[in-house]
Amino acid sequence: MNDAARERDPSGNEIRVASEVATIGIGILFLVSAALPTTDDPARIGLLTSAVFLLVFAALWFHVVPERVFGPRRFLAGTILVQINCWVLLLVTGGVNSRYFPYFLLPLVVSSFALRMSATLIVGAVASGTYFLLLFLDPNFNASERDVAVVRLFGLIAITLVMALITRAMETTRSTLRRRSGELAEQNRELEAARSIALRLSQLRELDEIIRALFQAAKDAIGTERAWLFLDADHDYRETHTVAADGAIERFVIDDSEPDPARLRAVREMRSIVVEDSATEPGVSARMREQYGLRAAVIVPLVYRGQVIAIAAFSYPEPRLWEPLEVRLVETIAEGSAPAVATHLALDQLRDERERLAQRTKVLEGLANLSESLGIATDDATVATSAARNLHRTFDLRGATVLFSDPSLALLEPRAMAGESSGHPVVSGPQNCPAIRSGRLFRVASADSPVVCPHVSYVEGTQGFVCMPLVAAGQSVGAF
Repeated sequence: MNDAARERDPSGNEIRVASEVATIGIGILFLVSAALPTTDDPARIGLLTSAVFLLVFAALWFHVVPERVFGPRRFLAGTILVQINCWVLLLVTGGVNSRYFPYFLLPLVVSSFALRMSATLIVGAVASGTYFLLLFLDPNFNASERDVAVVRLFGLIAITLVMALITRAMETTRSTLRRRSGELAEQNRELEAARSIALRLSQLRELDEIIRALFQAAKDAIGTERAWLFLDADHDYRETHTVAADGAIERFVIDDSEPDPARLRAVREMRSIVVEDSATEPGVSARMREQYGLRAAVIVPLVYRGQVIAIAAFSYPEPRLWEPLEVRLVETIAEGSAPAVATHLALDQLRDERERLAQRTKVLEGLANLSESLGIATDDATVATSAARNLHRTFDLRGATVLFSDPSLALLEPRAMAGESSGHPVVSGPQNCPAIRSGRLFRVASADSPVVCPHVSYVEGTQGFVCMPLVAAGQSVGAF
């Protein structure tokens, strides 16, 4: 296990340290036992030999031998070697009836550090098998030691089973703690994502700032490379805003050539749509895939008060397998940003309504002023001038021209102009004016309009012109 692996699994490093300490501790225990005055010479030799072996083994096994040796079974292999060393100690200090039998149990106890019931059972099987082998290798074994051997053997088996149960309980507890720790870590990440987006959006009202805050929160949480926001629910959310790491907002209207766009599927099903590879997802726009490099994405509807107000998407430039936690983090960000987006849309709608109301008020005021001006006018010239100026100012026109018809001469003559109005010729016969002839509004929006005015030419670079008949008592009196 290298350093990086230890950082990913701290418990493995702790087990290694505990195993090394246990091995050195057993070796020191053997040395202390050998130094006791009650120890006879053959036993002292056996204890010293076993102690030296353990200390040398600890130095080599934990500091010299590469940790890749035996791989995940390294701890088990080391414990078996120590168990065999203790068995040799029994063999040279009295065999079956050795008074150092409790030392023989120490590796079995240490095997619980692995937190694997299988490891404890294997070490217990090795200990039981080697102790049973003493019955045949002990030259001093006789009938008087049979009872001691049987009791110790069955006791060893019982201790093995008890240690296995204890190890199993510890293993289950550790697994539960790891699972709950992982769940808590995921919940903390979700809470951090919710807190982050809430703080970022707390003072934001402009759409560009909201989109940048969405992108930054998603980048911190799941490492996304681009964020998308689809608006305009009345037109299938085609109004697209996107931002990347440079912070530049790009806007365009998406062209739905796909039979079932993924974003509309998210709205219809009211759930997140996960795209792991856009090459296999027909519901992703070709422009998003080719121009903006969308290869993987999570698409989530922004729901506010039970209604989908927008759609957010967070993409990655390479095919990617999205983890369930990442999807939940995206959903948390979307949930936290929905109120801010709803507030912006409401304010935007309110601004539009206010502008429309202001325009209508301006028109009404202009018409009221026109009515007052016409009420004090004394001749046709004053009437025409007042009408042209008032209409030009009220409707923010580039220019305005008022024409009156003279029934006696059958002419339509320009009487007043305001603004940048181009000169209008005198028209012979009022019925030659398309607006008067049709009795309704006549408009020329471009040079390619199907019907053009024979008297006024379209000026390039303008929005065209509109001509309306002026009617009094059911009779045409001119045009505007």
